[in-house]
Amino acid sequence: MAKRIGPGEKIKRLRLAMGLTQDALTKDELSKSIVSMIESNKRNLTWHTAQIIADCLNVYYERLGQKITAEYLMETEEDEARRTIKEDIKHLQEVIDKGNVDQQLLENTFDKILNHIKTWGLEKELADFKIIRGNFYYHNYQYNEALTEYLDVLEYALRSNDHGLTARMYNSIACVYKLQMNLDTALIHYVKAYDTARVYKPKDEAKRKVLALYNQILCYRLMKRYDLALSHINLLRGLKWDDPYFKVILDKTLLIEGSTYRDIGNYEKALKTYDKLQNNERELNKETLFLLYDNYAELFLLQKKPREALVFVHKANEIKKEVNINYLPDLYLMEAKCYSILKDYDLVVSLLENALHLAHRVGKERVILDMHFAFADLYLKTKDYETALAHLETAEKTIIEKDLSTYKADLYSFYSNIYLKLGDDKKVEEYLIKMRRSFL
Repeated sequence: MAKRIGPGEKIKRLRLAMGLTQDALTKDELSKSIVSMIESNKRNLTWHTAQIIADCLNVYYERLGQKITAEYLMETEEDEARRTIKEDIKHLQEVIDKGNVDQQLLENTFDKILNHIKTWGLEKELADFKIIRGNFYYHNYQYNEALTEYLDVLEYALRSNDHGLTARMYNSIACVYKLQMNLDTALIHYVKAYDTARVYKPKDEAKRKVLALYNQILCYRLMKRYDLALSHINLLRGLKWDDPYFKVILDKTLLIEGSTYRDIGNYEKALKTYDKLQNNERELNKETLFLLYDNYAELFLLQKKPREALVFVHKANEIKKEVNINYLPDLYLMEAKCYSILKDYDLVVSLLENALHLAHRVGKERVILDMHFAFADLYLKTKDYETALAHLETAEKTIIEKDLSTYKADLYSFYSNIYLKLGDDKKVEEYLIKMRRSFL
C-alpha cells in the first residue's frame, strides 16, 4: 500500500522542486512560521491559506506552463489517487463504448489501472473497475471471466452492506448463467436481486426490481414455464420506475406476452398482442421493433405461411444495422426456414452460411448448434447424407466439450434418421438406445 502524504508534504515537495525557500511562499497575511508549521503537519491547511500558497507557487510554475490550484493542494495523495483512477476508469469506459478495441491493448490498460488501484488499496475503486472489466468480458462472450469479476464485486458489496450494488451484482451474475443456459442458477440469482431491493430498499430500488423481474420472465420463457412467465408479466406491470427505459421494458414485456401465447398455440391472441404493439410502431425503439417483426415472422412460419413471414423478415432486414449483431443469426435462420418451405435450397444454404459465420463471431453456442442442425436438416432433405453427418459431428464435438446435454436428444435423433436412410440398422439401434433412459 502506498504511503499517504498530506497537503503539507505536497507543498514542501512543490517548493523544493523549484528550489524555493519558505520565504517565497509568504505574504503579509501568511508568515514563514505558519508555512513551516503547515509543511511539518503541525497546522491544518485552510482553503484561504491554500489559495495564497497556490498563487505564490504559480509565479514560478506558470512559467513552465503548469498551474497549481488550491483544490490540488488540499488533496491528500490518496484523494489525488482516487481522482486520477476515477478519470482513468471514465476514459476506459469511453474507449470501450466506442467499440473495435484491440483486446491486448485494452488488457494492458486494465493491468495499469489495476496496479494503481492495488497500490493504494482502494476497495470501492477496485469494485468500479471490476464491474467495467466484467461488462467488457460479458459483451465479448468471455463469460467465465465476467463471472469471476462479478463474484468479486458481490463479495465486496456484501461486506460493505451496499445493497444497491449487491442487487446489481446478483442480476449481472444471473445474466451470465442465463447465457450459459444454466437457467435454474440464473433464476436463483434474479430472485436474490429482487429480494435484496425489496427488503433493503436501496436508492435504485425501482430499477433493481424491474430488471430482476423482467429477467425472471425471460428465464421462465426459456424454461417453457409459460404459466410463471405470464404471472410475472402481471407482477412487472404493477411496478413503478420513473425512467424512460421502463417504457422500453414494458413494450418488450408485451412482446414476450404475445410470444408466450404463440408458443402455447393461441395464435389469435398472439397476433392481437403483436398488432397492439405495431399500432404504436413509431413509439417503439429500433430493437423492440426489430424483435416485433421477427416474432411476427415466427408466428406466420408456425402456421406454414412462409410468404407472410417473409414480409416481416424483410422489414426486420431493413433496420438490422440499427440493432445488436447478436440478433442477426436468428433472423437469417428464420429467413432460411421460410425458403426451405418454398424449396429454394440454394438460398437456404447461403442464409445458413451467413448465420453460422455471425454465430461464431458473437460466440453464441446455442445458435451455432442450431445452425449445424439446420444444415443437417437441409442436407437430409436433399439426400446429401455425407455433408449432413459432417455438420452433426461438428455439433457433437461442441455438445461434448461444453456439456450441453439438452441437445443430445436432437443430435441422436438426426443420426438415427440419417443412418435409417443409409440402411445401417446397427447404427440406428445404437442411437435409439442412446436416446432413451434405462429402466432396468
